[in-house]
Amino acid sequence: MQESGVERRPAGDMPLVRSVASEAVRNQFLKDKLGDGADRTSMRKAFRRALDGVDAEGLVLKFNVDENEYLYFAHKDDEK
Repeated sequence: MQESGVERRPAGDMPLVRSVASEAVRNQFLKDKLGDGADRTSMRKAFRRALDGVDAEGLVLKFNVDENEYLYFAHKDDEK
């Protein structure tokens, strides 16, 4: 997220956060995993499970802008 993220405001009066499009994260995940010869469909499902897991743990938060989902770390310390 540090390299490809951009500063965005998740909602009206919230502070700016470094966020990245979830599609970009998914594409990188698939690129990394498909090199191992894995099935694309199963890797998409694996990505969704992983994303749901970090969301449930409160590590990464999501917000939408114009029907695009963006992700950001819930705690500033995790950005490093």
